[in-house]
Amino acid sequence: MPNNRIKATGLAILLIGEFMTTLDVSIVNVALPSIGARLPASGSALVLVSAGYTLTYATLLMLGARLGDRYGHRRVFIVGVASFTFASLACGLAPNAASLVAARVLQGIGGALIAPQVLSIIQLSTTGRERARALGWYAAAISVGGVAGQLLGGLLTGPDGEFWRAVFLINGPVGVVLMIAAVHHVPATHPDPARSVDARGAALMSTAALAITAPLVLGPELGWPLWLLAIAAVGVVLAAGTILHLRSTHEDQAILNLGLLRHAGVKAGAGSLFATMAAYGGLLFSTMLLLQDAEGMSPLGSGLAVTPYILGFAATSLIAGRSAWGGRSSAPVVGLSATAVAYAAVGLTGPSGLTGGLALAVAGAGIGLGFGPVLAQVTHRVPTRQAADASGALTSIAQMGYLAGVAVLGTWFVTTAQLPQPRPASDAYLAVALAISAVALAAAGLAARLAVTGRSARPDAADEGITKQAEACSPDARRQS
Repeated sequence: MPNNRIKATGLAILLIGEFMTTLDVSIVNVALPSIGARLPASGSALVLVSAGYTLTYATLLMLGARLGDRYGHRRVFIVGVASFTFASLACGLAPNAASLVAARVLQGIGGALIAPQVLSIIQLSTTGRERARALGWYAAAISVGGVAGQLLGGLLTGPDGEFWRAVFLINGPVGVVLMIAAVHHVPATHPDPARSVDARGAALMSTAALAITAPLVLGPELGWPLWLLAIAAVGVVLAAGTILHLRSTHEDQAILNLGLLRHAGVKAGAGSLFATMAAYGGLLFSTMLLLQDAEGMSPLGSGLAVTPYILGFAATSLIAGRSAWGGRSSAPVVGLSATAVAYAAVGLTGPSGLTGGLALAVAGAGIGLGFGPVLAQVTHRVPTRQAADASGALTSIAQMGYLAGVAVLGTWFVTTAQLPQPRPASDAYLAVALAISAVALAAAGLAARLAVTGRSARPDAADEGITKQAEACSPDARRQS
């Protein structure tokens, strides 16, 4: 058991940091029309305002995890919050579109420093059921951030969009309080100066991920020009180079420790997380477009309409941690299977109205039973010395899954819906919802595979090397970080 377990206040500070990084995806998307009209900014510039953050954030998570390992997770968390806060203020004061895009990229860097530390500190300072509960709160923070951003974005921008800068400036006071509180309440971990950052591997991996995901995000807006497809092809080549580099580098020094994949069930669990978040993001994006563009709802109204989806996710995330610990749990399989059925029902009935709201609530509840417990079961298999590697990999996989769902499934909906015409949009929504249902079934199948491998998995890896873990969370380590 860790010598310096994280207390409720420290966990709350970490989760608020995670909440901020998630919030800033949806809150800005709501404000984009107002930004375009009042800054002003072109359509392509608005895409970069949104994608500049998400792409930077997603592609630098592994590097953020490694920096936490080398310099101390609490220290890097605080630096990340400081960077995120400064960048938020720069966004709120941006005089033109170019400076806003640049500030959003800086925000993404700050977010990539924050997120991996949250999962690493949870893994290093908790075990067993305590960890499962903490991961339930972690999943809830991710889910609530999405709907809170949608609602706050609609409220803060004002009826005519004149207060759009407030969606960025609100992070200022929150970030300052968070930095001060983290110094006193978040447990420190002992830095490992000998741990290589693997600059070459980080550059290869980040560039490859950016080159592959950027065309998926920007393609629908730009009309898939040839140069964008060429960038994607370069990304595939760089990905191959990244794999060769990882195979030729000592596992403990590589930016991604391939040894993680040898632990029982890790590959199945990672695949389940990717598919779960792809389905979640794809349906949320398509639903928001349907409600706003085809059914004429306001951003605030559409945010309220999808609230059952996100609240279902949050509620069962908190409940699941109390009963779904360990590799034998069937909760993720049952939950994700129910989600698949609910997605099909949402496609048939539509997301608005009582029936649609109930189906969305069931879908969200199933994801809550799948995401947090699968995350707990995967971290259960990974030894403490690989906590940072696991946190970076898992947060990257979840974020990439969300981006893939929005880019692939959301693009499918946009290109076939003939918005704002209601009937073609409803038909396209049904087709996409059925495809998303199939993705959720795949996530359930991978979760079942994870549960099967859990029957032969060793006991909680976090209890391995108790002496080393106690040293990592000792008072001496707190003074160093």
